[in-house]
Amino acid sequence: MKYPKEVGAFYAKTHFSELLVQVTCGKEFTISRHGHSVAKLIPFSEEEKESSADVAIRAIKKLREGIKLGKDLTIKNLKSLGRK
Repeated sequence: MKYPKEVGAFYAKTHFSELLVQVTCGKEFTISRHGHSVAKLIPFSEEEKESSADVAIRAIKKLREGIKLGKDLTIKNLKSLGRK
């Protein structure tokens, strides 16, 4: 059976499992509602998979970019100051 590139929301709902089979084979679909495109059904790619931990680590690294302690401050000195 030949599937259209764009399918309506009702059709997508009633034929979802068939559409998933086609997507598994590499086909892509645009889902529309009342003539307006609202979603895309595309094959999943492992490269796109990213854990929330990876996102958090990247955000933390970005926050610390450009932050300097100063000329006379080192982590060792700050530790010793905190122990007094």
